[in-house]
Amino acid sequence: MLKNFTTKILSAIFILFFTVLANAQIQYEKGYFIDNTNTKTECLIKNLDWKNNPDTISYKLNENSSTNTASIDNIIQFEIYNSSIFVRKTVDVNVNTTTSNQLNNSSSINTEKKTIFLKVLVKGKAQLYSYVDANARLFYYQLDNNEISLLEYKEYLNDDNQLLKNQQYRSQLYTTLKCSSIDMNIIKKLDYNSRDLIDFMKAYNTCMNDLSYTFEKKERTNTFNLTVRPGINISNATITGTQNNAGTFDYDQQIALRIGVEIEYVLPFNNDKWSLTFEPTYQYFKTEKEFDRSPNPAIENLVTSTIDYTSIEIPFGVRHYSYLNSKSRLFFNASVIIDLPIKSEVEHLDLAYEGDSNANVAFGIGYSYNKKFSLEARLFSSRDLLDKETSVSLKYNTISLIFGYTIF
Repeated sequence: MLKNFTTKILSAIFILFFTVLANAQIQYEKGYFIDNTNTKTECLIKNLDWKNNPDTISYKLNENSSTNTASIDNIIQFEIYNSSIFVRKTVDVNVNTTTSNQLNNSSSINTEKKTIFLKVLVKGKAQLYSYVDANARLFYYQLDNNEISLLEYKEYLNDDNQLLKNQQYRSQLYTTLKCSSIDMNIIKKLDYNSRDLIDFMKAYNTCMNDLSYTFEKKERTNTFNLTVRPGINISNATITGTQNNAGTFDYDQQIALRIGVEIEYVLPFNNDKWSLTFEPTYQYFKTEKEFDRSPNPAIENLVTSTIDYTSIEIPFGVRHYSYLNSKSRLFFNASVIIDLPIKSEVEHLDLAYEGDSNANVAFGIGYSYNKKFSLEARLFSSRDLLDKETSVSLKYNTISLIFGYTIF
């Protein structure tokens, strides 16, 4: 009865969290967009901190209005204040992949015309833009009001399968952006990345006394988080297929302590809403129960059956956060768990069994306050505690309630 009651309560908790998570406030920030008629509309734009350049945006005219969608077909520019600016342009797009296992043996850059949103990185006499998709990261520059040009860069392989680079972008910048404070030695050191190209374009515009905007990506803090995570496991086990008495035997539900230490890496996109987790955890399950092994209901033959199981669980997971406000957020995580038994002894119906290491998965839903305190409910899939080569199966099931305190 206790087992069923606990399962119902925790199931209700999971349903409640899923409902709140699904309806959690999405982060909209002040900005504007300019449509094809050159009309500027002030609004709130859903800030996804895009990893790849978008082709649509979601916006609301105010906090209480419904959500609308605008696409690249009907807006020419949008900005999220103090965050990012995107402009619609038709430009040459490099169609060569930068994926290492798909490089070819040609240094030539193949392009096609495409209408895209370019992200503005630097504005001034010289402008710098970027475009990122699944295949490549591209940079563009524009001097005064001239045509926007692709900064040409390509990795390719020679006949000996060695990696070479077409770094034509350096010649482009040296030829067109000349200033007294910039020489060839500076350009020779430019790598094809946003940091180097932003710094170079800033230096040029400053030299020309014409720098109006520089995209400054927010300094990332707490890239890694270390959290102590004690809690309780609510567990039960079922053994089936015993060699001398086939059948199913249920052990009573047990509540035991668990302690874990989580290392979390926050991924550098989507406003820190995604992360990878690694959480070595000490846990145990110890139980004893009497079973009647007599085939005759009138004759009682009780035999004590025991499980003594201790292990280190190593979950590797991915987590997603959903913000409620500046201090409160919900999170959902999924993990693959490698189990390393410290002790796994099973005695059942006068037979002894040795445990084995078997993987399983887990799903958790939780609440985090002020990025310091957290509470999570985690549901595990069944794990077989015995060697797969035996005819006996011992299914171990757990639900955990985990408290977290983030040290840094």
